[in-house]
Order: sequence, then C-alpha cells, then structure tokens
Amino acid sequence: MKLTLVTLTVVGSLLTGGLWWNHARGCGGYGGPEMIEMLRANGPSGLDRLLAEYDQLSLLCQAHPEAEGQGLASTIAEQEALIDGVSGQRYGHLSRLFWYTDLAQAQEQSQLTGKPILSLRLLGNLDEELTCANSRFFRVMLYPHPEISKLLREKFIVHWESVRPVPVFTVDFGDGRQMTRTITGNSIHYVLDAQGRPIDGLPGVHSPQAFLAWLMQMEQLADELRKQPEQRAELLTTYHRDRLAQLDAECKKVMDCSYGELAGFNMVRPLTSVRHEGDKPAEAAMRLAVPKSAIEVKAMRHLMMVNDPKRTEPYDVWTPIADKLTIDLAPITETLIHDQHAPALVNVERSEQVEQQLLARFKRNVALDTVRNQQELHRQLHQWFVEGSVPDKVFDLNEQMYASVFLTPRSDAWLGLYDADVYTALDGAGIVVTGPDGSEEPTAQPDAVTVTQTH
Repeated sequence: MKLTLVTLTVVGSLLTGGLWWNHARGCGGYGGPEMIEMLRANGPSGLDRLLAEYDQLSLLCQAHPEAEGQGLASTIAEQEALIDGVSGQRYGHLSRLFWYTDLAQAQEQSQLTGKPILSLRLLGNLDEELTCANSRFFRVMLYPHPEISKLLREKFIVHWESVRPVPVFTVDFGDGRQMTRTITGNSIHYVLDAQGRPIDGLPGVHSPQAFLAWLMQMEQLADELRKQPEQRAELLTTYHRDRLAQLDAECKKVMDCSYGELAGFNMVRPLTSVRHEGDKPAEAAMRLAVPKSAIEVKAMRHLMMVNDPKRTEPYDVWTPIADKLTIDLAPITETLIHDQHAPALVNVERSEQVEQQLLARFKRNVALDTVRNQQELHRQLHQWFVEGSVPDKVFDLNEQMYASVFLTPRSDAWLGLYDADVYTALDGAGIVVTGPDGSEEPTAQPDAVTVTQTH
C-alpha cells in the first residue's frame, strides 16, 4: 500500500517543523542537557505537549508502517529518548509521569495543588539504564501500569532522589561476551505532605495491585491530614496501628502463629536494627528483595569469594501467603519485558517457552517479595510510626531506613562488598579508588559516602 499524498504531507510537516520540540533544537543540540533542561522548565505541561505529539506520530506509524522509510520510526525513537529526559525517568514515554528531582520544587507544587508527594529514594538515577534492580522493576511493572500512571498523574506530585551511586559489575568472558549487572541496593517510596513530612513509606518491590491499593490509601490519609492538621499525630498513629493489626491477622490466619513467634524461631527478622551475626551485610541486603536477589546473590558469592550453597534463604517462610496472590502484569509491561529480552533469546531454543517461564518466575518472585516486604520491612516502619520515632525530615527517616532496615548504612562506603579479612591474592585486594583528578589511588579506603543534606 502506498502512502497517500495527505499522509505524506502530514509526516513531512511533523518531521520538518510541526513538532514543538523541533523549535528547541537550537538550544545546546538535540536531546542535549541544555535542551532537556529548557523543556523541563515547562513542567508537566511541557511533557504533556511532547506526549501528545508522540501519540500522533505513533498513530501514524501504526496506520502506515511503510512510513518508516520516510524517517518516521527514527523520529519516534528520538522523541522517546527526549521524553525520557524531560520526564526524568527512563521509559517516561510509557509512564507519562513528570518527576521532580528537587524536593523543594515538589513541595511548592504540593502546596499549590493540595496533592501529596510520592518521593522515591533509590541507588543510581531513575533516568539511567543502570539503577538499582528494584527501581528498574518499578519502571517496567509499576509506573507504566495504566491505573497507577493515571492515579499518580492526577493525585500526586512525583519526585525522586538518588541516595548514592549504584554498584555496577561487568563479567568479561574474554571472547567478546560481557554481562553487566548492578549489585546490592534497595529502594523505597515515601508519601510526604506539603511540608515534606513522612506519612508512610513502601519499601522495596510490590505487585501492581498492592502498590495501587497503597496509593489509594495514601491519597485518602493525606487528604484527612490536610483537612485536620491538629489531629496529625493521632491520625498517623491510628492508621499505622491498624496496618500492624492487619499484618498480624494475615500472619496468624495463614501461618497459624504470630510474627513474634516466627521471629523467636529466627524464621523472620525481628523488629530491631541488629544485624545477625555472620551475615554478610551486602548479601543480607540483597536477600531483602526476592526478584533482584535472583539476579544478584549468585554473582555476589563469587564477587565476595564466598561459597555456601547449603545456605537457606530466609524468605521461604512467606511462601504460603505468597501462593495466594495473583500477580497481573499490564500488557504494556509484558510487551516491554519481551522487547528487553528478545535480543538475548535470539539463539535460544524454544525461546517462546523460555520467555513464558521467565514471566512466570518473575511473577512468583514479585508475589513473594510483596508479602515479605509488607510483613517484615513495612511492618518495621509501621512500628516506628506507632512508637513516635519517625523523624519529621524525610532525609533523616531515609538514613534510618537504609541503615537499620536495608542494612546499607552510608557509613559503609563499600556497601558490605569489601571484607578486610578475606584474602583475594590480588594487589591491593583489587581495590582502586579514583581521585578527583582522575588518578588511581590503589590503597585509598574511603570511610563513608558523603552527602549534602538539603531537606
């Protein structure tokens, strides 16, 4: 089928001057930092204009596949990258969310609109490919979900902030093949009021259904707090006490024993910040999240020169509850997973079967992660709220979470990956620190990751 004259005219117009962002090409080069900064200054409305034009291009491409030869496909790819930059998130063209990266700006918008803030804390940057594993799952499974995206766009101000860079390792097989992964790290979504005070936090990966339900609860609670500021302490205590009671009831019903009894048998983590003796901090931190531990723990044992194949994983206890969950992924998520893994499955026999197994395994892990994060990690945060030990500043709460719950304190610059008493037969134990001038300092051992507190 040939393109009609009308279609060619529309395509040509879009490619040469009809697109709004074309007028910004003179600002620091197409897709460059200056251009993205200029477009981000327009806020969500600027992103909406880009998305509207992107939708128009996508519809044309679907209606006329032969238009790819007219440069339409490459234009769509360019605009996807631009939208990702302007949205502040990789795959922003799928989530359609505008992320603030300055909490003060997010608070200003919260005060103007009356909307609460969803503030993500992660390792790495949300707009880059290699962030911590949990945040990558958020971008694929949660943010593009139609109901979640709609609720976040309409009822929340979204913000993200990097806690520290994410550790990245590359395995070079010496024959041209390489495998790159991130290792260790965790993420948490906080909900804050217009003053930046924490209302609740959701640690780690949760299913789309659990995440959506939590957001709806948060919208309602934030509205009550905004309307009754004098009752803030009482409302928060009541909410978190009720959530603890629900977790206890679920545990008792399915497990036929209380959480305290499970903790007494060392089957789950106790409500303390004490690390278990003999637990490698980085390995324990990675086991806190099931989907990412499937990626990371196996590699961790080689990296840390630790081999303990008989070690049992502490999250198996939650399988009876996880088995009762149904994990439904949005079609947009399954399509993205397919597109991401298709190149790796080109030479794999029965690739369709392997992909179905991959999806089934991912869903099982998400179910287990959802239950474990609720019962163990979220439980700890609920307990802090009930005790009145949650700081008013989200920065302070986040430091507390990463140190006591995620087991990755800022004071440990190596995130538990370096043990001084493990012999590696490598010069300097294989440790290299690059100085500000780019020079290598093989013996340098930083004590902690520094950070500038702004909020």
